[in-house]
Amino acid sequence: TNNIAKGDLTQKITIQSGNELAMLSNAMEHMRSELQELYQNLEQQVADRTRALQESEARFRGLSEATFEGVVIHDSGCILDVNQATVELFGFQRSELINKNALDLMPPEARDIALRNIRAGYEKPYETEGRKKDGSIFPIEVQAKTIPYQEGTARAAAIRDITDHKRAEEKLRKAKETAEEAQRTAEVANQAKSEFLSRMSHELRTP
Repeated sequence: TNNIAKGDLTQKITIQSGNELAMLSNAMEHMRSELQELYQNLEQQVADRTRALQESEARFRGLSEATFEGVVIHDSGCILDVNQATVELFGFQRSELINKNALDLMPPEARDIALRNIRAGYEKPYETEGRKKDGSIFPIEVQAKTIPYQEGTARAAAIRDITDHKRAEEKLRKAKETAEEAQRTAEVANQAKSEFLSRMSHELRTP
């Protein structure tokens, strides 16, 4: 009985028949057997749940490592995990990023919008700026969503470097401005030509 009280449910109770003590012993043995079965079932459920979580996290890590985008898993801004693309994108070691505030990966002026989106659970992509370990600033696109993580939930943020995209946009803008300026110059030249020809025509007709 003392062993059972200490949690050893494998300890069987010796039944003494023929009196009230035998009945009590029999009841306690039945209870011990049921408790042992319940404990074993709970152990199995915990093991199954742990294995499922490990498999889920392994699948998620495999997928996140296969993408070219940075993936940051965080809880209210505290980084829980990152993929290799994030390490390469920001220039930190993985160990340096774990438990780091995700907002530290942005310049101060870009943090307010990110914090608002985290608190609001915003899931649409938005453009902002990132800050590398060396302090350099670069444009990024962020899209985050809430996902199951371990025993609760966390935010998974996909981060894409849009430097090349922004450069292409800037080149297109400049090319458009150049074309518009060339068109205005051509229109002015055509107007001047028309005025010159009109004056020449008038002078030729005048004796």
